[in-house]
Amino acid sequence: MKKLFVTLICCIPLLAQAERWFEAEVILFKRTYDDVQGETFPQNLSDLDYPNAHENLRKFLQPEVTPFVQGQDCFPTDANTAKQAQAKSETQTSVGNLSEPLDEQSDTSQTTSPCPAPESVDDINEWLESNTPSQRILQLNQVPKRINAPARSDQKETYLLNQSQLRLGGIYKKLQWRKDIHPMLHVGWRFKGVPRRETRAIHLFAGKNFANDYYVNGQSRNMQEAASVNEDDYETSVNQSTWQYLLKHQLALLDQNQPVKLPLPLENHVESSPPIITDSLWEMDGYIRIHLSHYLYVNAGFDLREEEELSVQEKIPTLVLTEGELSQQEVTKHTKALKKIRFSQFRRVITKEIHYFDHPKMGMILQLRRFNH
Repeated sequence: MKKLFVTLICCIPLLAQAERWFEAEVILFKRTYDDVQGETFPQNLSDLDYPNAHENLRKFLQPEVTPFVQGQDCFPTDANTAKQAQAKSETQTSVGNLSEPLDEQSDTSQTTSPCPAPESVDDINEWLESNTPSQRILQLNQVPKRINAPARSDQKETYLLNQSQLRLGGIYKKLQWRKDIHPMLHVGWRFKGVPRRETRAIHLFAGKNFANDYYVNGQSRNMQEAASVNEDDYETSVNQSTWQYLLKHQLALLDQNQPVKLPLPLENHVESSPPIITDSLWEMDGYIRIHLSHYLYVNAGFDLREEEELSVQEKIPTLVLTEGELSQQEVTKHTKALKKIRFSQFRRVITKEIHYFDHPKMGMILQLRRFNH
């Protein structure tokens, strides 16, 4: 009896240190109505901060193609299927328009020919030097709404779940029938429960990729390109004499006694830093951080990006030659921009319960479950 007691005492620290694994399942959605009465949202938001986050979703949807170029035997499973999807899309559409999860493509286990390899090491190095990291991954313009990762049941690392392992499919289908709600992402993953100081967020994103149309600050890339053209014309006109400029562009206005636009002196021209370009500017982008401290706690932060019409008032310096006075003429320009709406919530949750995180413009449904291998 005494030996049994001693054995139990020795086992207590081991039981306390036993790893506890969980499943997280999330549905992200946005609201489709535009009229939000009485609601104000903060402007000029800084970027969300989630350093060292798990990038399982990005790696699944945008696998790196560097291993393929370096002549390895084959891609990992998800990258190989993505490569097949890319080859198929060359005769149909671009990879960025994939509407279904990449792993729902044809089975790669039946591939008979090995992955092609470059002819020499010099070819590899030349390709790596001429391509930025963002060009070494398959580009994506729209995130599939339902993520269907390869099925796993181990406890080695954080990984995405297969659709067969998810349990909120009924709720997702009901949301699809709602006119005021648009589901954007249904995904699940397994993770080890750790204290707050050890936890790592998981990066999630959904919807459309605005990177081709907007800068990181939300400014339209079309508007900036137009401004660059005007600046080139401005520089050209300044290098000409005043009368050459008038004769070439606006000589007809002299007879009508109308204001004639003249360029400002070069010393008044202020150079502004160019906006930041990125290859990923998602409609919904953020993180979920879950830590274990007797209970499970969820810290979630997302930005919803929406397009909006803007009317920009610009004052153009003009000179009336007959009066010799410098005046300003207001010109209205219409353009589009991206605005960010922030979703940020922290809550204690109980396993197996379905939790709803509300927001006037978006929402999240979450369920945590214990996972025993």
